[in-house]
Amino acid sequence: MKPTLLVTNDFPPRAGGIQTYLEGFARQLDPDKLIVYASSPPDGGAEEYDANVPYEVIRYPGTMMLPTPRWRKQ
Repeated sequence: MKPTLLVTNDFPPRAGGIQTYLEGFARQLDPDKLIVYASSPPDGGAEEYDANVPYEVIRYPGTMMLPTPRWRKQ
């Protein structure tokens, strides 16, 4: 399997339908070849959640990742 980067604003520990779907999707992939880049939930809990999954999770420091003109320059 090729390496996979999953980028999302909707990832556990936030609750919801798409979060549940993406969690299940991530569990089907090779954890050694998966990196999840996700926003931080506003209510916290990400550190504990991330420590208990078999793949790497990198958290964006804000609660919502949005494409802005600033990012075009990078």
